[in-house]
Amino acid sequence: MLGGMHAWFAAFVDTWYAVVVPIIGVQATGAERLFKELGSKGFLPNAVTYNSLLYAFAREGNVERVKEIGEEMVQAGFGRDEMTSNSMIHMYGKQGQHDLAFHVYKDMKSGGRNPNAITYIVLIDSLGKASKITEAADVMSGMLDAGIKLSGLICGYAKAVMRVEVKETFNCMVRFGIKPDHLAYSILLDILLRSNETKKSMTYYTERCYVGVSNQIKVS
Repeated sequence: MLGGMHAWFAAFVDTWYAVVVPIIGVQATGAERLFKELGSKGFLPNAVTYNSLLYAFAREGNVERVKEIGEEMVQAGFGRDEMTSNSMIHMYGKQGQHDLAFHVYKDMKSGGRNPNAITYIVLIDSLGKASKITEAADVMSGMLDAGIKLSGLICGYAKAVMRVEVKETFNCMVRFGIKPDHLAYSILLDILLRSNETKKSMTYYTERCYVGVSNQIKVS
């Protein structure tokens, strides 16, 4: 009976870390407090709990703590997996540490692990802003080889109300000379209008109808 309860609670903890922490944005310190409390009661951490804790600190941009957790994972016998690498690339990319982000990406690919769509966009955007065009083109090629289509990505972000990601993806298309289709433009216009950015929306409406895509125009 006790063994069954222990297994049930362990499964509950895994679910909490894997689903609740990312979705509701539990603060990293709170997640770590629970992590330590559970450890003191005999619940050993696994890859799920380690990754979710790392994700929480990565979201807050705590580079040193992310590195420490990564080392703790290795010492505990858990190698860096896709979730670990995606979290680190996202953190480094958002902080403008493009060299570190690209290093993790190359390590990820050489190890046979696949970045997710958001990771690709964040990394391409970070490298592009730093004028690391060769590296950004390499990542873009990897994304296209993985079958990720930017217009479809924009549509998915829009459905999830991820407006910042929509703009980043649109800018990524423009930066690399990929002409946005009517779907991408329509979604962008809708987001700009909902955000009361009327001037920008009119600029893009005119561009779509009369001018075509200009590589000089991006969404800020």
